[in-house]
Amino acid sequence: MKNFLFFSAMFICIFKSAKAQVITIGVGPDVAITSGKLKNLYSVGVGGTVKGEVKLAPVSVTVQSGYLRFIGKDKRKDIGQVPIKFGLHYKFLSLPLYIEPQAGVDKWVSSGNSSTPFAYAFNLGVKGGSVDLSARYEGTKIGGEQVHFWGIRLAWYFGLL
Repeated sequence: MKNFLFFSAMFICIFKSAKAQVITIGVGPDVAITSGKLKNLYSVGVGGTVKGEVKLAPVSVTVQSGYLRFIGKDKRKDIGQVPIKFGLHYKFLSLPLYIEPQAGVDKWVSSGNSSTPFAYAFNLGVKGGSVDLSARYEGTKIGGEQVHFWGIRLAWYFGLL
């Protein structure tokens, strides 16, 4: 919870000091491809995410949240992930390519048990017009054990300011 409060305060300070040049919101489906220890327990994660972006020159500050449901293997119950991550979106020159490191927390929920460990992700994407396609590597903990997965996100953006 302390991590969440720290990252939320950081984003609010940046947002208020930005004088908001351009603010956009992206919404879309998200798929997680499990790997390592996570692959032995869950087959795939499916869900959706919402990402807010405040454009500053030459980077954008982002905040992302959503819901992913990881499908359990061998009669294992499904587990839900609610990520809250903040990032810096950096676009390469005039190309539509970008990188975006992120950090935050993941809320993991399954049959009454929950945890909120630190999470990190690294996104590589292509954003053209209002469409964004990105791939990411994400690491976090479940039950105190380090896990990671690959993600694919397709989003449609619209402007707020």
